[in-house]
Amino acid sequence: MTGTWDNIISTNSGTVSITISMEPDETATKAEMAAITKTVLAKEGTIQYDLWQYTGTFADTKAKDMLTTFPSLRHLQEEEPSPYAGLYKSLSSLPAGMMVYTGGPGSGKTTFGLRMATLLAVGEDSKIIWTAHSNEICDDVASKLAAAIPSPDVVIARVHTIRRMMTGIAGRYDHWDAPEGDLGQDVSMISRAVSETIQQHARRRDASSPLWRADSLVHMAIKLATESPAFADIIDYRTYSDPSDHLTKEFENSAYNLIAATLQRVDILVGTPVALGQIGGCSKFVGNDIGKWNPDAIFVDEAGRMPEAQAWIPIATFDDFKLVVLMGDTRQFRPMSKSLDNNGQGEEGHKWQSTFGPQRTMSLLRRVEKVGRAVDHIHINRRNIGAIAQWTKVNIYNNQMNIRYYSGPLVDLFRDTVNKVLRLPDSTVNSYVVNVGEGEERDSSPSYSNDANRNYTFDLIFRLFRHGFPCTTRLEEQGNIMVITPYTAQLSAYVNDWDNYKVDDYTKQHVIFRTIDDSMSAEADIVILDTVRSEKLGFIPMTPRMAVATTRARGAMITLLNVKEWKKRNFKSIANAAKINHVISYFNWHLQHNAVQDTSYRKKGWTMLCTKCGGPNHLWATCFKCKPIFKLRTDKKVDANPSITPGNTDTAADAAALKLGARRTRADILANTFNDEPIEKKLVPDNNIRQQMHVIYNILSAGDTTKDLPFVTKGYGKDIDDLAPDNTMRDTTDVTSKDEGAGTGTDDWNAGAGAGDGNDWTNSNVAAGDGDGWGDDNKDDGDEDDDKGWHGQTNDDCW
Repeated sequence: MTGTWDNIISTNSGTVSITISMEPDETATKAEMAAITKTVLAKEGTIQYDLWQYTGTFADTKAKDMLTTFPSLRHLQEEEPSPYAGLYKSLSSLPAGMMVYTGGPGSGKTTFGLRMATLLAVGEDSKIIWTAHSNEICDDVASKLAAAIPSPDVVIARVHTIRRMMTGIAGRYDHWDAPEGDLGQDVSMISRAVSETIQQHARRRDASSPLWRADSLVHMAIKLATESPAFADIIDYRTYSDPSDHLTKEFENSAYNLIAATLQRVDILVGTPVALGQIGGCSKFVGNDIGKWNPDAIFVDEAGRMPEAQAWIPIATFDDFKLVVLMGDTRQFRPMSKSLDNNGQGEEGHKWQSTFGPQRTMSLLRRVEKVGRAVDHIHINRRNIGAIAQWTKVNIYNNQMNIRYYSGPLVDLFRDTVNKVLRLPDSTVNSYVVNVGEGEERDSSPSYSNDANRNYTFDLIFRLFRHGFPCTTRLEEQGNIMVITPYTAQLSAYVNDWDNYKVDDYTKQHVIFRTIDDSMSAEADIVILDTVRSEKLGFIPMTPRMAVATTRARGAMITLLNVKEWKKRNFKSIANAAKINHVISYFNWHLQHNAVQDTSYRKKGWTMLCTKCGGPNHLWATCFKCKPIFKLRTDKKVDANPSITPGNTDTAADAAALKLGARRTRADILANTFNDEPIEKKLVPDNNIRQQMHVIYNILSAGDTTKDLPFVTKGYGKDIDDLAPDNTMRDTTDVTSKDEGAGTGTDDWNAGAGAGDGNDWTNSNVAAGDGDGWGDDNKDDGDEDDDKGWHGQTNDDCW
């Protein structure tokens, strides 16, 4: 809710006191301690005993042949002999029945696990547990399992902690409601606004609660209760507003029986280790007629993020399983511990030392990898097509990554489409950086938000949908967009703002918002990374966070930065930026590939939006649809004879704008004007766009790249969108514009990128004559000025 308080304060004067109560939850800690204790005391001959002994020393132990135990796994070799050949081979000799493998982003770690789970569930009629450290990843995996196993005979259930499931079955919510109705005359306007805000959040949360997913165990249990007369008392209890203690006790007993009965219908359980541990360790789910639910295989996804003690919870609480699979990437996030040494920062300066804190930051996956006991590492990257992961490959994975689809018609399609949307005709890659210069971070301690970045992001989302782009995995369908940000305050603001836009459900379903930390298993066709910060870089440059953030996109990646403070903070003239700061290195790499756009305006810019046309830097009262709504930048020094392609512009101001990448003209305004209706009402792609997906699908399937693709128009200089105001496809061959062919002159701001012998951006030194790096002091164009910004600009202002 952090992002909403500023809105309340801005519209109401005064002060309101807010009390937030909370208490620590020991559930996870107790579950971890119980799991370790039970595993240590496991009897010889049990799989828990074998696994504990093996992971203690990693000494050679009796290997188990999973291909004999589960013959259906032999089909893995038939389906995909490579790059999973090493994984398949290891199945015939797994120490203690444990299979541990690693892989980089998009390598198919989860995909291989899903294939194994499918073969076990369908071919062996096996029961399976799939666990991950966070609920977001569990939700993703449950959806992927449902898509991978279309058989109606295999039931997949998403489980939560017993308390949450009991609350859901009772029809109650696990939060305190704000006061409703008449608040009285003595309550201030701000208090009323806060109350309404809490109510809105509560309603939104309840409507989107994972408890009401179709595959949720709670949803299945309630459905069973409505069908079975034996559980009629549960349905009655849900109608009581204030049940007695006696009724509540009876309900709890019936609810446990209901969950136990529902579990007997389930083949695959998906949940966090704590939730699964509660189910495996709850004696109330076992009765005379109902036995304990036990799996045949346990899959631990994103194991590199999970503390080792948590990984043992499902292993310790379930019995009779034969296979344990751990998968993940140790270059990404590792387990967190909030109990590390305080270095004297405690109350009154007292120092204390955490005995187990450092140990909690070591995952079982990393420990296995360090001793060389991982069965294989998958090097291929199938997710990030084109150059999306090229920087990550070199700077984070030390070239230990093979990009499978580096080139091809789909790569060209996404690059050309986004090039057109961002007005970057010379970009050679499908990954981009956009500088939103007027954006300012807002401290909502301990988090941050940025209004200008959000406004630009929404505008960018609508422009991308107007142009249209396909789904990389199903080319005949519309692609989706994911916005990721490192800060929860910005995420909350994104979700709130997006809910207020008047777009149809189809479009809303194709846009998702997440934090970087919760997007480890997520991916999308186009990913927009909002870094939020404008004064400092914060924790964004951290290697694990960059590894995750820069590898979520399948088709195109767009990163929002604000670099106006970089020169003030001695970030100019960094010769070996890769070793000093990942974000600066990332920026310089895009600069070398002509993939950086400056969208900065003077004055308010993207902090101010017009409610009539959706454009920035003005309000509706000053919006003229047929006239430019801003002034082109004229404060930059312009060459006397700028080399601009004829027809691009007829004024020195436009020449300066083109030189700096600020290609904003009247055509831009016309493209964003929709009669007199609010812009959000007509920014939804209609069936016309969706029908074009079939056209591109047929073209790409036939391998004919000579035909014009419907999402790509001829000539990037045309600044008029492919959609007419009535949302029909516009014939761009008849459109004339003064901006046709923009950006082809030698004085364009991207000109000169890669010149000289400094093209190798991994080189620790910036070669003279290169001019590609940020704030390069070298004399790339013979100018003596030391304060050059991009490509030899002579003004001290880097923009």
